Amino acid sequence: MTTASHAAQHHLMGLTLHNTAIGIGSVFLLFGVLGFIPGITTNYGAMTFAGHESGAMLLGVFQV
Repeated sequence: MTTASHAAQHHLMGLTLHNTAIGIGSVFLLFGVLGFIPGITTNYGAMTFAGHESGAMLLGVFQV
């Protein structure tokens, strides 16, 4: 009987971790898309492609 409960517990934990990973991945994807929207990104004109010299900031916090 303990084997069945362990298997069910591992399955439930796996689903919880899976759902958490999906949620975190969705947040990263959302922030990535928001980085290209001029109204949300400040100093959009200062954005440079593939470099650290960009002055554009997402929500005034994250450099894009």
